[in-house]
Amino acid sequence: MPLNSSIAVEIYAYVGVAFGELEVHGLHTAARKCQRIQEHLQTWHMQVKYGEMASMLRELRERIEDDLHAVVFVCLSQEESQLYDQPEKDWEDVRRRFPKVRHDTEEVSKCFAFQRYSAALFHVLLVAEFGVIETAKLFGVEGDKPGWGCLDRLQRINDKKWTDKTSGVTQNRPCRVTSKPAI
Repeated sequence: MPLNSSIAVEIYAYVGVAFGELEVHGLHTAARKCQRIQEHLQTWHMQVKYGEMASMLRELRERIEDDLHAVVFVCLSQEESQLYDQPEKDWEDVRRRFPKVRHDTEEVSKCFAFQRYSAALFHVLLVAEFGVIETAKLFGVEGDKPGWGCLDRLQRINDKKWTDKTSGVTQNRPCRVTSKPAI
């Protein structure tokens, strides 16, 4: 029984759209089958038998299933997708000040998108540690083992009276204090 030519034209169009989507998602054997279906329809001027078309579409479905077993897909919500696709969002100021933390700021967002919260926290802590190290350098108290150990030295500076604080800071790094901070 011949397939109605208008239905064959619709199948041709749908298979063409499917080809692009299958290629994008790495389902290459199924995409190749789409091309063969289109070639067959063109060769026979959209005049094919119903059973023949049903067989080709069944084979296409089977190839899609086979390809899907060879590829891993991850489903993300819209918000998670934005975190993954735009990992630099909301980190612009940090990255501008500390370009070396670019990798870790991206990983924070990507790990968070995949709900890998412990991994995201790990990268946040690396960013924070880098900030502590750079702040300690600014105050000249980085010490021989930079890292979180600097925090104690910075805390000692913070615990000093304001007048003692500025003289201790200016002793190592010249700076000009223009106003007293509101602490």
